[in-house]
Amino acid sequence: MNFFKLQYWFSVRPEPMQLIFLKGLLFVVIIFLAALIFFKVMEKRDRRGIYNKIWRRLSSFFSVNAIILAFLLFFTYEGVPFLSGRFWFLFWLIEMLAWFAFIAKDIRKLPEEKKKFFEKQEYHKYIPERNLK
Repeated sequence: MNFFKLQYWFSVRPEPMQLIFLKGLLFVVIIFLAALIFFKVMEKRDRRGIYNKIWRRLSSFFSVNAIILAFLLFFTYEGVPFLSGRFWFLFWLIEMLAWFAFIAKDIRKLPEEKKKFFEKQEYHKYIPERNLK
């Protein structure tokens, strides 16, 4: 098996994947599900905070990618001719990198959002609350 040959990556009927790789990818699915649970808990904990958008985006990132990887593993394990192709793993990796780049872009915006959030809190500190009963 040579990772650097195009035949390996773009074969429609690839050889069966070695068991160690299948177990490793299954472990990645489990890690993604654990990360999903962690970010869902953080999302519930920080409902109105400035990090809520990041928690939601990360939880959706890990949930979708865990599902995609589970499907890829299933098709690879079963040896479905077109759907078990290794090129799907390349597409999945490219999708993950692109999606995470957008999340990283939002993370880089956090300091200025944090500053705006605290300025807004400081402003609303001096405004009396009205009872709307």
